Amino acid sequence: MSAELENKEIIARWLSGDLSEEEKATLSKRDDLEDLKHVLEDVSTWSLPPVNTAESLKRLREKTAAAKPETKVISMRPLLRYAAAIALLATVWFVYDYTRNSGLVDLKTGLAETIEHDLPNGSVITLGAVSSASYNKSNWDDDRLIDLVGQAFFDVESGAKFTVNTAYGDVTVLGTEFDVQTINGALKVNCFEGSVAVISADQREVLKPGEGVVFENGSFERIAFDNRTPSWTGASSVYELTELEDVINDLKRYYQVEIALPSDIATESFSGSFPHNNLEQALRSIFSPLEIEYTLAEGTVVFE
Repeated sequence: MSAELENKEIIARWLSGDLSEEEKATLSKRDDLEDLKHVLEDVSTWSLPPVNTAESLKRLREKTAAAKPETKVISMRPLLRYAAAIALLATVWFVYDYTRNSGLVDLKTGLAETIEHDLPNGSVITLGAVSSASYNKSNWDDDRLIDLVGQAFFDVESGAKFTVNTAYGDVTVLGTEFDVQTINGALKVNCFEGSVAVISADQREVLKPGEGVVFENGSFERIAFDNRTPSWTGASSVYELTELEDVINDLKRYYQVEIALPSDIATESFSGSFPHNNLEQALRSIFSPLEIEYTLAEGTVVFE
């Protein structure tokens, strides 16, 4: 063992009190440890002041305790009053809306679909393809009003007056048969029996059997016809001097087909008919008389 390590071992044993009497006597004669002996003798006289453990722990807790955030108390009474008012309003509206609409009847048709429906007074409505009609049966006796979008034929019982409401005007009837169409941005009404009053944009026209009217772009145009029922209620649609674009728009109500008319033929007049149950025949019925060449591929009409 080196002299340095031996000295460290002896000093460690000295400090821990493990030296024998002989080793202590030998160590006391060494001059190189004189300074260390004076330090150890001085340290042996040191003493710690008395400590109050409980008090010290209390002060430590006071210093380390996190400051509690200020608590704000919010009164819920105003919010509860508002909530109660909203709930009451919602309840009143629900009761009113349910009472008003509990008898609401909605009629709708899809592509190439036509339905018949008996009205409360025994009258009958025939709803055309891609159309909708609604009325309230619970107050029918007081308010015989029908909202219509699309086309419908009405067979009205005598003495049963009611009004058909459309986006373009109202049709008032009393015991009659009539046809109403709101298609292609126009209101068209044909009277087949009795009389019909058509009111739109502060204009009023009364129709007799065989008379019709077209309301479009703010003006009325009266027409005459000789058929006894609307053609569309059967298996075909019939036209006389009708713009081709309007005919094609009607065609799309019966067939899932894409047709984009060129602008130079869109305004051509068409007189004729097309069937509701055969697309190829319908296209031939429309385009052949006008000598318009086309091809049909995957549900799309392409013009040559």
